[in-house]
Amino acid sequence: MHRTALTSAVRERGLTLVELLITLVILGILVAIAVPNYTDRVIKASRSDATSALLALAAAQEKFYLKNNAYTDTLADLGITTTAEKKYDLAITVPGAGGFVATATPADGSPQLADSNCQSFSIDHTGRKLATDGDLGDTTGKCW
Repeated sequence: MHRTALTSAVRERGLTLVELLITLVILGILVAIAVPNYTDRVIKASRSDATSALLALAAAQEKFYLKNNAYTDTLADLGITTTAEKKYDLAITVPGAGGFVATATPADGSPQLADSNCQSFSIDHTGRKLATDGDLGDTTGKCW
């Protein structure tokens, strides 16, 4: 009688296959919800790579203008060739009427390519900031 009670107590300590499967299903659901949310937050946080680089580029352009009485369309002249995290490519255009427009677009292979809300950022010589989505709609308020 004593031996039967001991065997019964040992069996109750283990997990059944059904309990294990339920645990795995719950864990799978949590991961399926958490991973896309985490990825979305990382993409949104990485937008600062573009905006901070553009602000630094605009300041460097103004400094260059003070010394040379003209804006440059060459990134190397400003000492800024890429963003800090290298997630965006930078470009400058200098229209014939003066001024400049600096643009940041997601670099090839960058996770920022998946950011459908904020595909490009730009700033001009007046300090006007612009951001566009993949359809070129203005999304400045939510991206900058």
